[in-house]
Amino acid sequence: MKKLLKIFLGLSAITLLILSWTAFRIIRTGQFDQAANADAIVVLGAAEYAGKPSPVFQARLDHAKNLFEKNLAPLIITTGGIHPGEKISEGEAGKNYLISQDVPAEKIIAEIKSLTTKENLNGVKEIAARRNIKTIIIVSDAFHLYRAKKIAENLNLIGLTSPATNSPISKNTWLELKYIGREIALVLMQP
Repeated sequence: MKKLLKIFLGLSAITLLILSWTAFRIIRTGQFDQAANADAIVVLGAAEYAGKPSPVFQARLDHAKNLFEKNLAPLIITTGGIHPGEKISEGEAGKNYLISQDVPAEKIIAEIKSLTTKENLNGVKEIAARRNIKTIIIVSDAFHLYRAKKIAENLNLIGLTSPATNSPISKNTWLELKYIGREIALVLMQP
């Protein structure tokens, strides 16, 4: 019985250590803005409502526009496909929003087929191959950046991370903790 208890406590300690280390890496990545000169700014998709970006998506788009106006990259790539019940893709909604904010249309590419972060970045990889893009600034919420950067690296893209600090999620501690918990699970399940 004592041996079983020791094994249980040992496994529990290892599990807690893995979860804590993963949470630390997720939080740490989101705390730093790595934005620097790159070939493109990539805005990871979030919800849109009848063609209008959700507040979370708008915060990401506004941040990307700010980076673009600082001349950190000559191009913005918006990502995200059409979810069931929607009429316009997240990528297209993002592009339209940026155009309405005076970003020149020819400086924006909408990736419109993806529904997940991995698909977003796979779509970006296809665009990157056609346009000789090597380095990207990944814009998303802070909790999302560690996993996104890892996916980009697995796709041979050099990903710099830049958190959209004005996102409604970053202003709500409990909601952010919920998303960090989700990211821990997704990171640990990722090959």
